[in-house]
Amino acid sequence: THSNAEYIRETFESLRFEVHIHYDLTNSEFEKELLKYQMMDHSSYGAFACCISSHGRYGNIITKDGLMPILKMTDFFSESACPTLKEKPKMFFVQCCQ
Repeated sequence: THSNAEYIRETFESLRFEVHIHYDLTNSEFEKELLKYQMMDHSSYGAFACCISSHGRYGNIITKDGLMPILKMTDFFSESACPTLKEKPKMFFVQCCQ
């Protein structure tokens, strides 16, 4: 997982993305991070990308202490929830065995 994260970091940094990596988050920690990125001012950025590598179960990401629905995660970045990403690409890459 750590080596995959480094490949992802290198790839996205080469595309001029600002990269942050988090490991083994609980549900509440995951939601806190999503909220932090939702509240950011994305005005000076051209796109948003989120890469998740975890185990999964039928549309859910398995966190350290439970399940996070993928649709709940993406809802943090809807146009109404995150207006500074309005009309900008929002990409979610989810690698979760189900």
